[in-house]
Amino acid sequence: MHPTQLSSSIEQYCQYLTERNYARASVEGRLYALRAFVRWCENRGIYLAEEVDTQDLLDYREYLDNYRKKDGDPLGDACKSHGIATIRNFLFYLVRSGRLEENPGKNITVPRAKKVKKNRGTTEEIMEAILESIDTESLYGLRDRAILETLYSTGIRRMELCNLHLYDLDISQGTLTIRQGKGKKDRVVPIGQRALFWTELYLSMVRPYLVRSLEEPALFLSRLGRPLSKERLWSLVSQYIKTVTGKSAGCHLFRHTAATLMLSNGADIRFIQQFLGHRHLSTTETYTPVSFAKLQESYLKAHPASKGG
Repeated sequence: MHPTQLSSSIEQYCQYLTERNYARASVEGRLYALRAFVRWCENRGIYLAEEVDTQDLLDYREYLDNYRKKDGDPLGDACKSHGIATIRNFLFYLVRSGRLEENPGKNITVPRAKKVKKNRGTTEEIMEAILESIDTESLYGLRDRAILETLYSTGIRRMELCNLHLYDLDISQGTLTIRQGKGKKDRVVPIGQRALFWTELYLSMVRPYLVRSLEEPALFLSRLGRPLSKERLWSLVSQYIKTVTGKSAGCHLFRHTAATLMLSNGADIRFIQQFLGHRHLSTTETYTPVSFAKLQESYLKAHPASKGG
């Protein structure tokens, strides 16, 4: 058995995942975690997979527990769990491919991430305030209004918006096609008249100014005429949210708010599942506790047996 270099084998592992249709974001996340582990190993003179033993993995888990980010905060439980689980799966891959005799991490427990109830959205009033805060007298403000209106109207994910092409928008039918969304599945969602209004303004007044090549297919463009990166999109969206609310949040605030308000206003949960592109209904059902409060309020007002006799 030939020695297995850690640095080169993680690239091969990620290529293996890509060939098996793992989402790009998932592969990139695993690659990031593995590169951090390899750097830690190399700083300790460990360059080969065969040199990694169980104690090294226990030491690395302790390292993650004690690690502090630039702002002084520790790593989150989910981040630590992802790091250890990724390393274990990587070592299992090396065993299955015949490059390692035994996985030193097979008995290493993965720390369970604590389930934290997420902020699923905000109110309609705050959402309107965020949208109205955008200066639409400027070209970039017009673009940003179209972007935020699209996020709110369609509930699409950040990466899905970055990947939108001109031909994905059907103005006459009032639809938006999301291609290769999460799970590499396509879906078609409705887009509201207000989002269409701002997007048409962007297409006629802003995009021609930004575009550098007539062959550029991306719907929303950066100042350099390129498709928006997910990092740039998060930055501009979070800036508008923080200006109004004083809190940090990203594109998912629009997604969560759209889903919560639709459920509260009577939309069927199976439609919401299709709208959001959830593979499992159980994922969509995480929104139901919010709408249950609305149900309980209606019950107390309307049901004759809801009050004491």
